[in-house]
Amino acid sequence: MKRILILLSLSIAISADTAKKGEDIISQAEIENIMKESSFVMPSAGALANSLNSSLGDIDWSKFIDVKVNPNKKYSSNGDRALTLGVKGADSYFLAISKDKDNLISVSSQINLILNDIILNGRSLNTKSRKKKLKKLKKLIKRERWSIVSEEIAKLKESINRNFLDNRKENLSILNSIGGWLEGYRLAVEGFRKYYNKEESAILLQEELIDYLLKEVKKRDIQREDIVSILSDIRGVLAKVKGYELSKEEIEKLSNILSVAKKIL
Repeated sequence: MKRILILLSLSIAISADTAKKGEDIISQAEIENIMKESSFVMPSAGALANSLNSSLGDIDWSKFIDVKVNPNKKYSSNGDRALTLGVKGADSYFLAISKDKDNLISVSSQINLILNDIILNGRSLNTKSRKKKLKKLKKLIKRERWSIVSEEIAKLKESINRNFLDNRKENLSILNSIGGWLEGYRLAVEGFRKYYNKEESAILLQEELIDYLLKEVKKRDIQREDIVSILSDIRGVLAKVKGYELSKEEIEKLSNILSVAKKIL
């Protein structure tokens, strides 16, 4: 369980340097100290992708990611856009881990389009400086500079959430985080479904994180019963897990729940 707590509370400490060097950048003593003193930290999809790469080995994540643009997808609000933006951000991390150049370029183009349509206080979230950064990201992808690509994806996510908060749109920040977590978790479940590893499946036990997300949705009065239902259903499966390992049947149940989630993301 200690391993799971570290993943949930300290994923921010897993940087591009970690992926490049393949080693921890903080000591065990520092981990224990941060766990005692810090508040809950929302884990990144990048941290999860790195962890899965270690536990399941190299996986072609594009098999589980919808990389094609859906021309019929309609957004009724910035909340929907923020949710999808989180999904595409998570996809980017996993595709970068797979070193999937073509699909990552496609997803980055989709991110660009979504950012164009998010208008806050009369201004598009896709500012001139951000467009330049997205062009830079595409060049890095084409050159296969993978460690830098991962770093740029992380910076992009941080800057977007900072924009949400600067514009006093905390709800959009939460929805962006939920979209990223749900997609990252869905990919993790699909990875274990195809390459089952009982011992490593403990990484899916993220009840504390789900409780945190449910609390944030209710506290901020985000009217998304569909999200609450999905998070609650996942929480219900995990609550019945005995010990710290999931069976194939439990992973299958999670996969079914998340296939529904995919339709709204």
